[in-house]
Amino acid sequence: MNHRCKVLSFPNQIRAIEIARNFEQLTGFPGIIGAIDGCHIRILKPMEYPNSYINRKGYPSILLQGICDNKKLFLDVYAGEPGSLHDARLFTKSDIF
Repeated sequence: MNHRCKVLSFPNQIRAIEIARNFEQLTGFPGIIGAIDGCHIRILKPMEYPNSYINRKGYPSILLQGICDNKKLFLDVYAGEPGSLHDARLFTKSDIF
């Protein structure tokens, strides 16, 4: 099996234009270079500040936020904040903000 390791990096201007063109072909929306979403990763309740990690569904988690290009390849990933954090707050804490 061929394993390749790549470093995530936000696209340069040329790549961003290409991604935006492809997204517009797919969706009809211009100027999009990434789709963003988040998910909860279930964890064991930590000893320190355990209630901070309880998400809105009632279980302890940390949050993962990912941004993908039109080919579903990650451009950016941010993870580790407590599960109780709102998506908008998570975004403002990420480097991409």
